[in-house]
Amino acid sequence: AAEGQNVAVLPVNPGVFESVTCSGVLTAVVRRDDGVYVTAANKALKGKEHVVYVTGLGAVTPNAVTNVPGAGNQKVNAPIVVGVNDRGVPVISAEYSKNLIGVYEVRFVVPADTPSGNIRFAVAVQDGPNLVFGQSSIIQVE
Repeated sequence: AAEGQNVAVLPVNPGVFESVTCSGVLTAVVRRDDGVYVTAANKALKGKEHVVYVTGLGAVTPNAVTNVPGAGNQKVNAPIVVGVNDRGVPVISAEYSKNLIGVYEVRFVVPADTPSGNIRFAVAVQDGPNLVFGQSSIIQVE
């Protein structure tokens, strides 16, 4: 018989969803404001809003329920930080994804002065006095 294992459950533990490019580079799953997913052919646009898909952002209001898809309009309670090119950028909103389980959507702006190319990207959550970062990733900027 298999024995149970103890698993630490943390209030927040952000993780950016990623996909692999044809050249094998892990990039954040990001959608432009026009609905197009960011790829090598459709890069993130400077000065525009985008949505990144993450997990582990913690409690929302109204509450999420375990193993039940998001109902919509469920705002993340904790402050969220998004980093593009190693600096904080404006976060517009952070919500639990409607009709998905364990997925959050964070809307942010890619600054107009961001360089073009494969740019470092990160998401963090304020947990009391601590800032908890997920893994760093890449976004492709035009």
